[in-house]
Amino acid sequence: MGAYVAIAAFGHVPRKTTVPDILLATVPGLLLIWFPEQIGSAIIPSNDRPAPSPETPPVIVAFMGWVFLVGVPVVIALLLD
Repeated sequence: MGAYVAIAAFGHVPRKTTVPDILLATVPGLLLIWFPEQIGSAIIPSNDRPAPSPETPPVIVAFMGWVFLVGVPVVIALLLD
């Protein structure tokens, strides 16, 4: 998907883009889209907060996954081009 976004934005995939670059750009977004409930309900302990933070709604987690999935490849393509 990320390569398609780069092609749509620039007409080509930048020369220096490799498979690990594409995986690094797409895997975090896919994880947020595929597992929004588990990621949204994760409790991160903190010393400055006595109570755990409230759960993040799965819709917001999935939306951020789409932002990462579509936005990060374009930013990487801009930086590498």
